[in-house]
Amino acid sequence: MDEFPEENMSDLQLKSADSKTVNFVMHDADPTWAYWSPLICDGDTVDILLEDIPGEEITVHVTAHLIDGKIVWAIFHCKGSLTSEKTGETYKIVDQTRLTFDENFELTSNIYHVHAKGDKGSRIMNFFELDYDAQTYVLTKSVCSGNDE
Repeated sequence: MDEFPEENMSDLQLKSADSKTVNFVMHDADPTWAYWSPLICDGDTVDILLEDIPGEEITVHVTAHLIDGKIVWAIFHCKGSLTSEKTGETYKIVDQTRLTFDENFELTSNIYHVHAKGDKGSRIMNFFELDYDAQTYVLTKSVCSGNDE
């Protein structure tokens, strides 16, 4: 992906002749894609949140910075409701994923943070970084409180 189509840009701020920051919104209406997130407390996966609430969708706000038409970094902010696979609890989630790329559009960092607030009082914040060698996310921090079901 070298550039974003103009019709997807809701805001365009020119930084210089070769540099720009774009903002746009995406919705997960694509049936081949679904949002999910693990919930991890004390190093154990305690639940999986799945996007299966009828009429709900995850909204993704994207800010990306391009130089010479190539993405240098992008931040994805996701919001919506997910259902607990284990308890059925409904969680409002807010997450942020920050990606940075080198001059060859190779991913150099991928940091993911999710805050999930359940309707039964559970609250979980998880922070992850991508382990490039293993191609898996590594939990760097978790904060858990509330319902202990």
